[in-house]
Amino acid sequence: MALFLARNRSALARIASKSRPSFSKRFMSADDNFEQIKEESTLWMKYSLGFSLLVGAAATYSLLDHFSHHDHHHEETEFTHLHVRTKPYPWECSHCNLVDSECYLRCKEERAAE
Repeated sequence: MALFLARNRSALARIASKSRPSFSKRFMSADDNFEQIKEESTLWMKYSLGFSLLVGAAATYSLLDHFSHHDHHHEETEFTHLHVRTKPYPWECSHCNLVDSECYLRCKEERAAE
């Protein structure tokens, strides 16, 4: 193999140089027409600014509409599958979860009323 490479080194170099693409010129869509490029760039900057203002106005309207409603009370739906327990909790109000402060306060009020 080494003998083959030594004899044919110049032939292999010619084949390798022909198979390699030459990038002597970059083919871009913008030729030498600078004025057209400048006009197109200015046009797209105006489009971007206009749509940015439009999106900003829509976002501002949406935020103002959302926060103008002062009634943010949400009704909690009682789901029966959430209170399935096989044994009571080991604390004073055994039917209340550990971090359910509303249930714990109701339980304390019921015990105080008894």
